[in-house]
Amino acid sequence: YNIYFKPLQDGMEEVVQSWQKGTTNPSLWRNYIPVIRWHGDNQYHRWLLGDGNWLTGKGSTYQKGWIRGDMGTSYTTQLPVRSVIASRIGWSLFFTFSSVLLAYLISVPIGMKAAAARNSFFDRSSSVLL
Repeated sequence: YNIYFKPLQDGMEEVVQSWQKGTTNPSLWRNYIPVIRWHGDNQYHRWLLGDGNWLTGKGSTYQKGWIRGDMGTSYTTQLPVRSVIASRIGWSLFFTFSSVLLAYLISVPIGMKAAAARNSFFDRSSSVLL
């Protein structure tokens, strides 16, 4: 039994000593606070924050970034993506809300009837269909 766990025992003693040292030394509280690193010179951050000043967006050459509402230019229409979305958002919201309303108008009465007649044929069949 001890032959198999001997290599692990030495490493475990080191872990226990490190834990005791970390919990008893009051100056090691900084170990529990994460370090924030910023690697802002890559394509993701240029897409998110733009290619200008990261705080204000001033001095940007191509785009100001998603956070400031600039989503770039469409490849197919060469128009700003923001204007393309704005021209179509009305119909999208109309169909979204009307489909949710229709679903509630159908499902709530069916659910109430199924709850009133528990274990009936209608209850079981509506549970399977819906």
